[in-house]
Amino acid sequence: MNRLSYPCDVMNITQNHTEGNHKGHLPDDLPFDEAGEGTGRNWFFCPCDEMRVVKLYGIGSGGVNTVWLESTAPVDMPCGRDYITVMVEHPEDDDLAKLSVGQIFTRGQNMFREGKDGATGNHFHISVARGHLKGTGWKNNGSAWALTATGAPLKADEAFYIDNTRIRNAAGYKFKIKSEEANMKKIDNTPDKYAEKAVQWAKENGILKGDTVGDLKLHTPITRQDMVVMLYRALRVNA
Repeated sequence: MNRLSYPCDVMNITQNHTEGNHKGHLPDDLPFDEAGEGTGRNWFFCPCDEMRVVKLYGIGSGGVNTVWLESTAPVDMPCGRDYITVMVEHPEDDDLAKLSVGQIFTRGQNMFREGKDGATGNHFHISVARGHLKGTGWKNNGSAWALTATGAPLKADEAFYIDNTRIRNAAGYKFKIKSEEANMKKIDNTPDKYAEKAVQWAKENGILKGDTVGDLKLHTPITRQDMVVMLYRALRVNA
């Protein structure tokens, strides 16, 4: 499952979309500030299977360092499934200078570290929206520079699942947890003792077949049409 995972290994959200100067972004985008451990320069990790760098701004120019990212395919989010655009301000200048438009990163790969270009301390300013980058990727709404995309802006907990991120401060957001283990399909192919021989016979004679991943669903109730199909197969065994 290509889900969108929180992009930092430690969550320390110092300002949600309703706080401080983020109020000026409303309703155009819904940014949050992520400071990680609070010391040093923490990494932004690629949050899905593949993300493409679609725009860069501010490298060595004195402007606020900014990078725009797009998923190369629809991703699963708590709010649904769609392409996603992410705008991140204040990446560390040296890391930003190593990026190039069109570059593709894979899930969990280090992308860049947080910096303080245009800010008073190291952190990421992150905005997320459905769809693809629109126009220049941002607009001045009179109070702030807001992300522009073809779809609606999303809150942090509408966009990202939590996997193994350690949470220091969620700033009021209610994130959903979706670990790798939770995503793994539980295959129901082990029969109870009394049914072992019958199940083996049904498998060997093509009466009982699994789904596309081989799940026999032995403890799942069947529909009437499922029963008819198995009876039909059984009658044909000795036909």
